[in-house]
Amino acid sequence: MNKIADIILDERTKDLPITQERMTARAIILDGFNILMAYSRKFDDYMTPGGGIDDEDFEVALDRELREEMGLSIKEIKPIGYIEELRLNENGSVLYQKSHYFFASIDQQVPKQLEDYEQAFGLEPAWVNIKEVIQHNDKIIENRIINGIRGVHPFSTLRRENEVLKYILREYLHEKI
Repeated sequence: MNKIADIILDERTKDLPITQERMTARAIILDGFNILMAYSRKFDDYMTPGGGIDDEDFEVALDRELREEMGLSIKEIKPIGYIEELRLNENGSVLYQKSHYFFASIDQQVPKQLEDYEQAFGLEPAWVNIKEVIQHNDKIIENRIINGIRGVHPFSTLRRENEVLKYILREYLHEKI
């Protein structure tokens, strides 16, 4: 898999030991320039569907996450790349996260099974133009910086997501933003 980008969210993580590791699988589902995103009504932002990997391979994890979050099962996946992150958590611990991105094709609709925090976020599927997602999330990031909001979610996730979406736009859709 290709490395898409590195994101170090807090320079203080460079001198601290990594205390937690997390691997994720995330789906890029395109229809032309439209992309299926997980929209949060609570935070007014967009993220690619997917999540943590539990003792399973990427395809199983991604199918499970898309069933839970989007109410969709997938037919097949094709690797795109990954991003590695170092995050400083609120308790001072350092999280290393490696997010793996895949193109995915939809098989069928299934019942959604949102986790409690996802329900609290008001998570719902949304087809949106990829350029509009990037612009919207950039505005949300800018507002959060102005307001001093820099927590792991929702600030850091949007930086990661926009890096990936810009990569998809540039490398696969041959567009500039």
